[in-house]
Amino acid sequence: MKILKPSPEIKARHLQSLEIFSDLDKTEILMLSEKASMRFWDKSEFLFRRDEAAEKLEILVEGTATVYSILNDGSQKVIHIVSPVTTVGEAACFLGRPFPANCQMTTDGATLCIPRNSLLEFSQQYPDISWKLIGGLYSRLREFKNTVENHSNKSAVSRLATYIIGEARHGKEFILPAKKNQVANFLGLRPESFSRAISQLSSDGAVEFDGNIVTVIDIHRLESFLFPE
Repeated sequence: MKILKPSPEIKARHLQSLEIFSDLDKTEILMLSEKASMRFWDKSEFLFRRDEAAEKLEILVEGTATVYSILNDGSQKVIHIVSPVTTVGEAACFLGRPFPANCQMTTDGATLCIPRNSLLEFSQQYPDISWKLIGGLYSRLREFKNTVENHSNKSAVSRLATYIIGEARHGKEFILPAKKNQVANFLGLRPESFSRAISQLSSDGAVEFDGNIVTVIDIHRLESFLFPE
């Protein structure tokens, strides 16, 4: 990990892209940016590990990362695949509890880091920030609940179709934010089931895979796999 020294304006621009800080005016967002440091991370470095004290809020601004737990049998379970710009480990930071999982970079990338004490002091000045953080935690909980339900009730191809539609919401083409085996793990699929689902969606003309680049060819065909008869 290396400390970067961008201008306050660059840090402020990243911060204001987050919904929790979007209502702050220019003076306020610059004040908050002064409390944040920017860090560069190499691929495979850990933003944090399970049971570490959550003394910081990390905001991923470049690259991708995975949040995962180690199960009793020693295997990994991917809980979340993180893409910029988003907060990471905000629940532990806000509650002052140890991180409940590991967060590891899957590419080179950068984060903004705000010390927990500085965030709490700032939220006392701007109480709406606390409510927005709580709202963000609620949204993340609903997202996790929906993920569990989807994994329990849907076939492999339906899970993959749901995931692709979510990732393609900003355009028809995107790059998988993690290795295919990690995406499969996140979706609760074995690698062979994930590969078969890719083949089915591709042969049907719904999507095209070129390595880790995914292109949606026919969104209506893709949507037909969400709730197969």
